[in-house]
Amino acid sequence: MTISPLDPEAARTGLKAAGLQNVLIRKMRQSGLKYNANADAELFVRVVVLTSRAVNGETLGYGAHLELSFREKAFVKRQPATYFFAPTWFKGSVTVANPKVFKRELAVGLVKLYNQFVGDYKRYNR
Repeated sequence: MTISPLDPEAARTGLKAAGLQNVLIRKMRQSGLKYNANADAELFVRVVVLTSRAVNGETLGYGAHLELSFREKAFVKRQPATYFFAPTWFKGSVTVANPKVFKRELAVGLVKLYNQFVGDYKRYNR
């Protein structure tokens, strides 16, 4: 699992990569999928946060684009030792919330994306 480094705006909201990772690991265990840090595939999370501020600088709320993708190891045929992770499943969503509930709403959005992934994964990997 990879959580893309959080930008400074995301960090100011109090978001932490470890917190997002914990949400996903907990959901994986609940859905019966095993977490393996050394697997040839990974879940990848990216969060981009925008802040809405009043004229005086007060934070009014946050908006975030949240992405979850499943990436599998792909090899370069002409050089088998070279590989990268290629997305084979991708979903995104937008969350808008006031500062008091933003982290919780983002976690809810991440869980919804994860549930979509698990449904698709189970449907095609019976």
